[in-house]
Amino acid sequence: LWHIATDLCGLQDKRTAPTADEERLRPIGETLSEYMLYLLIKQPDMLSARTGIWLMQYRDTCEEARRFFSSVDAAWIDDVDHDDARRMLLSVNTSEKPPVVKGDDSKSVLFDAVILAKALRELDESLMWEVVSGVWTEMLLYAARSCPGSTHVRHLNRGGELITIIWFLMEHMGLGNAHDV
Repeated sequence: LWHIATDLCGLQDKRTAPTADEERLRPIGETLSEYMLYLLIKQPDMLSARTGIWLMQYRDTCEEARRFFSSVDAAWIDDVDHDDARRMLLSVNTSEKPPVVKGDDSKSVLFDAVILAKALRELDESLMWEVVSGVWTEMLLYAARSCPGSTHVRHLNRGGELITIIWFLMEHMGLGNAHDV
């Protein structure tokens, strides 16, 4: 949900130059978003026990995105770039709640993310990126703390992860739970 919303917030459709805060916070939010998605897909053991549910949501969301974009005129789709895809999603009428449109069986969060992105985009750009980067920072800290220490240690054999460095720093500062190593 937050990964898609973050990506949709990345659509630059304003005419004014970005502020210093926006230039500083946007790359943080976007990078953390990409990293947390990487962990979900490639290193799910580093996330909490709910990873199975998140992976199911990821698969359903990917399938819903495929259906959504395949419904676009095939001749036009060849010329679609990332910003066009963002505009298409942001143009969806979100007045109906997603479960009404997609049904209760789907775990997709695609249109929930569109709703979230629309709400975020109503904020001032600097505030929007402050919120987005703050949420991703909180998610990273939560994930680092929730991952068992033994899993962090196991991943050190393969070079480690950013999340492990965060975990080490939290432990060093007394903010972690090293008793489970």
